[in-house]
Amino acid sequence: MKQVLVLGSGLVAQPLVRHLLAKGHRVVIATLLLDRAAEMIAGHPNGKALLLDVEDEARLASFIAACERDMIALCHDFRIEFPDGKRERIQSQLINFGVPSGDTSMSRAVSLPAAISVEMILTGRIQRTGVLRPITQDIYNPVLDELASLGITCQEKTEAF
Repeated sequence: MKQVLVLGSGLVAQPLVRHLLAKGHRVVIATLLLDRAAEMIAGHPNGKALLLDVEDEARLASFIAACERDMIALCHDFRIEFPDGKRERIQSQLINFGVPSGDTSMSRAVSLPAAISVEMILTGRIQRTGVLRPITQDIYNPVLDELASLGITCQEKTEAF
């Protein structure tokens, strides 16, 4: 039986916790909202809620160090209707694991796009100034390509609906 550490007790955590407990895994929810975590566990013998303030870096590090491996799971489901009436559904999924005894998956997923973007500015691949959003292909494609080379990729599926 594996043990899973879930950081936080929000809406995303709830179905995750229920599913993992139903499959027989041990689940530890580390959160500031112990009452909410207790509701999710609902007395299950494999569930445990612990108080954790993620601002307490030493305690957070000790929680993560006690785990076998950390991961993030991200799922997006977009349904688009274009002006011409065409409709598409785009599903995007990211599953990524942290580096054992190294960076967490969340820290990599958040910091590496910023690091890649900064490097693009420093090397002149981005020459525009001001506050830029990564919504143009000249910015997001190189970032996504480099993230893929680091093992961070989204799998997308597009279909008509």
